Amino acid sequence: MESLRVQIVSDLHLEMSSRKAKHIPVTAPHIALLGDIGRGNSKEYAAFVEDLSRRYSTVLIVAGNHEYYTCNYDDVNEAISALADRLPNVLFLNRDCVELEGVQVIGCTLWSHVPPACQRAVQATLNDYLLIRTEDVFGNPRPLTVADTNALHQVDLQFIRGKIEECRTKGQSALILTHHAPLMNGTSDPKFEGRPTNHAFATDLRELMGAPVVAWAYGHTHFNPRSLLGAGSTMLVSNQKGYNGEAVGRPFDPGAFLQIDGTKATPFTKKSNLTRHVSVHFKDLSPPATYAGWKQHFKYTHIFGLPDGRLWSTKAGKFLEGFQLNGYSRVYIEGKSIARHRINFEISVGRAVGEAMEVDHIVSPPLLPDGSPYGPQDDSWGNLQELTKEDHGKKTMAANPGAGKKRGVRMGFPVISVQVATGVERRFKSFRDAAEAYGVFPAHIWDRVNKPHSSRTGLQGYTFHKCPQFVADQADKPGEVWEDALHHGKRIKGVRVSTLGRVEWEDGKRRGARTMRHKKCYFRGTIEGVKKHLYVHIVVAHTFLGPQPSSDHTVDHINQDSVDNRLVNLRWATYSEQNRNRSNNRAVEKLDTAGHVLATYGTIAEAADAIKRPYQTLASAIQNRTVLEGFMWRDRA
Repeated sequence: MESLRVQIVSDLHLEMSSRKAKHIPVTAPHIALLGDIGRGNSKEYAAFVEDLSRRYSTVLIVAGNHEYYTCNYDDVNEAISALADRLPNVLFLNRDCVELEGVQVIGCTLWSHVPPACQRAVQATLNDYLLIRTEDVFGNPRPLTVADTNALHQVDLQFIRGKIEECRTKGQSALILTHHAPLMNGTSDPKFEGRPTNHAFATDLRELMGAPVVAWAYGHTHFNPRSLLGAGSTMLVSNQKGYNGEAVGRPFDPGAFLQIDGTKATPFTKKSNLTRHVSVHFKDLSPPATYAGWKQHFKYTHIFGLPDGRLWSTKAGKFLEGFQLNGYSRVYIEGKSIARHRINFEISVGRAVGEAMEVDHIVSPPLLPDGSPYGPQDDSWGNLQELTKEDHGKKTMAANPGAGKKRGVRMGFPVISVQVATGVERRFKSFRDAAEAYGVFPAHIWDRVNKPHSSRTGLQGYTFHKCPQFVADQADKPGEVWEDALHHGKRIKGVRVSTLGRVEWEDGKRRGARTMRHKKCYFRGTIEGVKKHLYVHIVVAHTFLGPQPSSDHTVDHINQDSVDNRLVNLRWATYSEQNRNRSNNRAVEKLDTAGHVLATYGTIAEAADAIKRPYQTLASAIQNRTVLEGFMWRDRA
């Protein structure tokens, strides 16, 4: 029997960028569009499908939720059905099936089932229930509801169950195509798992998997798992593009296809996209023979190295690229982040690094004056040696006499020296710079700055003081209240926070959120002996607003400025409350049809009041880039 090869594509979102349509290479006789391709009744959608129909033997269509946006649900189904009727090789699988190469291909949207406890959050959060319309029993238009999609789920589920049973009776393999995902775990980005809204993207249908269902392809979640999912003998396949610039896990591959041979399914995509689970489908993932000098790691036997420092993984079938951290290259091996030079040294000597020993770069790149590395380290075998920790530290200090200056400037404070005899002032960025200028230890300057009443204030005829601006910045602001910092009721050692969102450390230094070196406004704190990354806004909320009301509540910035951590700008809010605040509380621009900005409004609500229209209508016009009241609208950049 001939193999069935189907190219899998979903979530292109042509309504946002039609350029994606030009990058679908033909790699299989058939192609399956698993929803969220574009607006189902638009000319752009029809033109895209027509182009595919000229290049593929069969085009299979499953509608997603975005196909129905700004339209009536039944009208879109009729538009896609009419398109399929006009093009003989286009099939709209709206609870329908087709046999290809002996495999029964079953398709429907499979709207997810939302349990009662999550229905309010889903209804308030998802655009589906704002932008998709249906009709009541009297034929009057109304928005779609969770009750509607739950009812559609039951109809879709009944259809799939019936077709699976038919295939089981006939002894025929089945391929299921849906837009929504058939598993809760693993099909969405892990950061969203456990949230109530996740039920709008997936339903756990594990009981339907296994023979005769060979594979199940889906979309909607904007997340492609990096390893294969499945239950029993059923393989789950996802190849979603997502929005422009959005991270979707494993990268979208427009040429990815699924091959079914009897009861076996095999996905094919770019080697660079594959993990160890998929790589077994390629014949040879051993290191390329064109390179000489390969040696195998004694412990991680799938890792091979070259004398020049490059590493090859036989599980991934490629060179490991790694990432830079603190001037060193690191690679992920079996889920662990390991220094590349350590792995290379162990490969070169054929053993582990000795106890109490460290791997040293014989020749390191010079440091810039600010203490940062000049370039990447040379991790080749000939540039690595084993040293004791003490010898390694001495060598590093001798080779980098300027090390630590950058931290001294960053963590220090501005200092003024005053010559006692003349009153001449001199300013320094930090007490470390002042110590260098006068040839003394930094501790001597620090001692005189922080102990002004000491009899040892003078040093070489100079006195030292903190800059007035620094002193002013450290003083209490009008109305500012300070409290010991709390996080989930536990004290953060040596840290206080204020109602203005400032943080005071154990050394007495205060820093506001806007001047912290971490753009996301977090700091390292110690709670019960454990060091943690702590966000300023969360600590301020726990300290002054009290404990988290429930697991559904998180801290919300009322004005949507993520670095404005003042107490008056923070509140505990549910996800739905925050989403409503986010949608209403963003700046909007009004433009004429030529694209000229005519007016700017601080919020969507303000703009909606100006044109006397509901804010939901304006939000829809912004999202869909449609004209409202004779003007174009967009979020202010």
